[in-house]
Amino acid sequence: MNILNVATYLTERKRFNFSEHTIEGIEFNLIPLTDDMIQEFKIDNETYEDMLSSAATYGVSVGRNRVCNDEEMAADLEGMWALDQFADCEPSLLHKVGEKVCAISGLTEFIEDQRKLEEDLAEEEAKKLEVGDHMIPADIDVDELAEKAGDYKIAS
Repeated sequence: MNILNVATYLTERKRFNFSEHTIEGIEFNLIPLTDDMIQEFKIDNETYEDMLSSAATYGVSVGRNRVCNDEEMAADLEGMWALDQFADCEPSLLHKVGEKVCAISGLTEFIEDQRKLEEDLAEEEAKKLEVGDHMIPADIDVDELAEKAGDYKIAS
């Protein structure tokens, strides 16, 4: 017979508390991602937008069950994100729900690090100039570039 550890049981139950959140005038029942989901979340999602979409998909619940576990409801939820009444919502409703699920799952710092990384990469790309088929840093020294060009031979 297994002995029940009350502290462990209550801690685990608290982790999966369903909570109501009003976002853009809509009440959502949200549930944090499980530890296994968090591990998959960190591996499977490459971009900030992917992370928010995934969190929203897996964090919405109805009747204490994740919507993603019911094919019909999952399809309806997917359609809800695209409703015209939310078209002007900026950031998107999906984005806002995803952020909230990440917050209740303890992933805010993780997703913010990803957002910052993507912003930094975009800034670096914006600093490059397109020269033919190549991108070069905009702050490159022209004399240095000419000097380096002299190191290469043109094939004939």
